Amino acid sequence: MITADNLANGRIDGLQGDGSKESLIFEGEGATAGPPMDLADLIRFCWSQPAAAFERLFRIEAFGSGELIPLRLNSVQRVLHARVEDQLARQGYVRRVVLKPRRSGLSTYVIARFFLASLIRSNQRILLVANSEETTRTLFNMVRLMESQLPAAFKPSKLYGNKGELQWGTVEGGGRNTRYRLATVGGSDVVGDQINFLHLSEVSRWGNGAADYCGALMRTTKVGHGEQIMESTANGVGGHFYNSYWQAAEGKNAWEADFFPWWSFSDYVRPFRREEDREAFKASLGTLEKYGGEEEAALLGQTYKMGAGDTEEVFSVSLEHLHWRRSCISDVCQGELDQFHQDYPSSPEESFLSSSRSVFRRSVLVNWQAQAREGEPYGIEQTLNAIQEIRFNLLPEPLGPLKVHAPPVYDREYRIGCDVAEGILTGRRDADYSVAVVLDAVTYEEVACLRLRCDPDELAGHLTALGRFYNQAWLVVERNNHGLVTVRRLSDYYRYPNIYAERVLDERGQRSTRKLGFLTTKRTRPQILGFLKECVREEWLRVRSPVILQEMLRFVVDPNGKEQAQEGAHDDTVMALALALHGCQQIPPSSRFAQMPGAHYLAYDATRSRGFSAVEEEVV
Repeated sequence: MITADNLANGRIDGLQGDGSKESLIFEGEGATAGPPMDLADLIRFCWSQPAAAFERLFRIEAFGSGELIPLRLNSVQRVLHARVEDQLARQGYVRRVVLKPRRSGLSTYVIARFFLASLIRSNQRILLVANSEETTRTLFNMVRLMESQLPAAFKPSKLYGNKGELQWGTVEGGGRNTRYRLATVGGSDVVGDQINFLHLSEVSRWGNGAADYCGALMRTTKVGHGEQIMESTANGVGGHFYNSYWQAAEGKNAWEADFFPWWSFSDYVRPFRREEDREAFKASLGTLEKYGGEEEAALLGQTYKMGAGDTEEVFSVSLEHLHWRRSCISDVCQGELDQFHQDYPSSPEESFLSSSRSVFRRSVLVNWQAQAREGEPYGIEQTLNAIQEIRFNLLPEPLGPLKVHAPPVYDREYRIGCDVAEGILTGRRDADYSVAVVLDAVTYEEVACLRLRCDPDELAGHLTALGRFYNQAWLVVERNNHGLVTVRRLSDYYRYPNIYAERVLDERGQRSTRKLGFLTTKRTRPQILGFLKECVREEWLRVRSPVILQEMLRFVVDPNGKEQAQEGAHDDTVMALALALHGCQQIPPSSRFAQMPGAHYLAYDATRSRGFSAVEEEVV
């Protein structure tokens, strides 16, 4: 007779069932469909169709009623399962960090996945770590429930079980030899153990020691083996989970990131009782500030594609979704819109923004983000011709640092803002990028973005090429610190003709000096950011690059009132964009463009000088 303890690492070839098919079928209300199976058939079924096996084998408590129901994967669980299986097929192991909405069932999926592994594999070590004892007990009770509801013939022999551990095997050393353990963050007894499947839950709430404890736990899994899944709702800006998510999302390590907007969960809808109620609700969209005003209206019809390979799904926001959203804000979130953004985010940036106030109007950025795309990638090549003249070539290059959204138009004017970085690494934080943003000086439309890490003098060559390409565009280059190297190289070596300059007064305001570049100070920084905010609010500007929009969404007002990037984020593209707009404002295009459709010529003051007249002051 075959029993569940006969298995050895999932090798089932040659096993024959004993005909005890009925013992493997659930009975009663809520029973799962499917043909009867003997044990060998069921084991093969679990290996080949794990998602279907969840429904066949496991029961969970329905939220609200407590009724025992089969575990049928919901919409977000299906997507996560597809992504996990895809990574496992590609890499042979799983490393995922999941940013989730509340009560979406993603923790349940990870528990079920790892529990199934404990049933069909021998000699496994599975660890679940959560942020608090209460959360740990809740999750482990789910494991116990799944075990208690298994068909009798599929249950392995249990050697040991208490409130913190399940162990399958026999006293003689036979059977499964598998342990499923739980722990609360901070415990030291599990760090030295070898773990095959590691589930880290609600990591954003693990506190200041999260990075060290996570690191110690992750080292318990053999490199390139096993499965590690870190999942959590957001808990403000900064911290280990915040950093881990963005590092994975930006492809900086072996982990892969998953985000699920709230409307991707199929339960987050609220039907209307009558059609006239639906129409009245539709007419009210965007009119109530407590529900986000324009933000609410902008959500209708938004789509989000998720999945892996052939299993990609598209989710769209309906009126029923927004009807549920209003109820959730009023009831569950007690009228706190920021709390809704954190617990039920529409984008990763939004989920982390709840503890800080966004500098730029979020609804506008979200609209632009839905239409954003990467430009055509180019590299910049510098050569010398036969008479030692410098020549530049823009060459198509798949990973080129220059992204072009629109090529230059003959006789059109452009402005380029440049934020210069040193290009070195400091501490644990990534080095900033040097960034140049190109704007149409008439329509304020972004037409190109250069983003790279290089030395300040080398950057001058890239800017010269970019400026020449865009009709000898005016360059507004920050001259703070290392930016001065770039400005001097542009002027002295490349002799670029159109470099923004400022008239700087002495302390008594009697003598002025012309200085190339833009000096960012405590006075000038709020001014250029203020004009950028105005252009976003009035939608005079059009940003196309996803990286710029992402940085704008992560540009916030900190508790001290300073406008800056969130912890761990960059602001290079934001400052370059602000400098380009400053160039548009300070150096108006020719008056022949004044009547052009979409022109912002009336926003300029053509009588203003090409630069600030200012006393030298403390830089920032």
